Formats: sequence, structure tokens, C-alpha cells
Amino acid sequence: MRIAVSGCAASGKTTTIQHFIQKWPNYTLINSDYRKLIKDKRHSKNTTAKLQGEILDILCSECEPYTPSQNVIFDRCPLDNLVYSMWCYANNVKGFTDKFIEQSILKVKKSMQNLDVIFICTRDLMPPIEDNGIREIDPKYVEETDNIFKAILAKYKKGAETLPFMEKDNSPAIIDIYGQPHERIAQIALYVTEDGGMYGDEHSLLDLDKIAEMEKLIRDQKEALQQEKMPIFGSK
Repeated sequence: MRIAVSGCAASGKTTTIQHFIQKWPNYTLINSDYRKLIKDKRHSKNTTAKLQGEILDILCSECEPYTPSQNVIFDRCPLDNLVYSMWCYANNVKGFTDKFIEQSILKVKKSMQNLDVIFICTRDLMPPIEDNGIREIDPKYVEETDNIFKAILAKYKKGAETLPFMEKDNSPAIIDIYGQPHERIAQIALYVTEDGGMYGDEHSLLDLDKIAEMEKLIRDQKEALQQEKMPIFGSK
């Protein structure tokens, strides 16, 4: 199965992936080359349309070689790139035109067929952002990009076809996860079997009705966590 872990800065993606690999060691982490591209370049809220386009091409190409029978996990995917481009577009950043976003959407839509599940790490129940010298620490920027991911999640739950970059019958499931590492892994385990497969049909694609049932369990868990005010973990 082809899994991506997405989310805004400081949402615990890397920590989640580390714990995922411990739980499912038969998965291979695919390290992206896009980080080499952004080294010594402006990125995050100071990115450019040219750089975003180059990053998107890399992320799309990295998803292509793998089939549903291969167990791979990606730290970010083309959807992340689109979210950051959408933020730039909404904030009138130079170069992020209607045409640029339309072209990005078409590329992301094509690449979505190369993923089976996207787990989105939200900022819910996360601690204040700490500066590690790498991540974006502007809380307003982080909150706004996190909200874009949440808006995508909300729209997806109404049906994959409601998103312009998704096809109903050939797209990954999009699922939000939150809390401490063991709680996120427990949420993922509602969808991923002990041997790393997907609960559902043999093609590793979830039926939207099944997703709704599982999401109710996760919502109940989230409410319990909030009521107990459990401690939260360090993040990326």
C-alpha cells in the first residue's frame, strides 16, 4: 500500500512516521529529493511560484514508480505542495495566478491515483511551535495552512468528487489523525492491518461509508482526549 503523511509545519509528521515504521517495519520510507531543492532557498511562506512548480514535479514523479502491492510511506506528497500554493494564491503572492493554480491542480489530480491513503496530521492537541532552525515558526502562517488542510478534509468527507484534484473512483482516502504518537498509531490501525494492508477491498481503497464509520470512532477518541487533557508530544 502507498501511504503519505501530510500536514502543516509542526504537526508531528516525522514523529508519526517514525512510530509508524516501528509498528509496520515492512514499510519503506521514501525520502524526497525536494529537500535538496529548497536548501539555501526561500520556501514556506517566502516561496516562489517557480520553486513550488519544481517541488510539485518532484513530488509527483516520486509517487509514480510504486504499485498498491508495495508498502511505501511518503513524508509529504503533492497535496502538501498544493496547500502551500493555495496559501500563496490567497495571499496574493506574486506569480501564484489562476493559471498556476489550475495547472497545479491538474498535476495533483493525476498523481493522486498513485496513492492509496493520505493521513493528515492536524495541529489539534499539539504544543506551541518550537524553533528547530528548519521549520516555519510563524504561528499565523502555520494556523492558516493547517486550516486549508482541514477545509480539504471537510470537503472530502462530503465526497471525493467535491474536490477538484480528486476522482471519486480513483483517488486515495484522506484521513485526519492527532494526539500523541501512540494515539495516532492507534487511529491509523483502524485502517491499516497488522501486516500493513488496508481494511476494505483488495485494492486498498476505502469505501466512503466505511470511512464514515471509522471516523466516528476517532471523533469519540478525540473528545475523550480533550476531556482528559492528556499531555501532548514534541513535534516537527
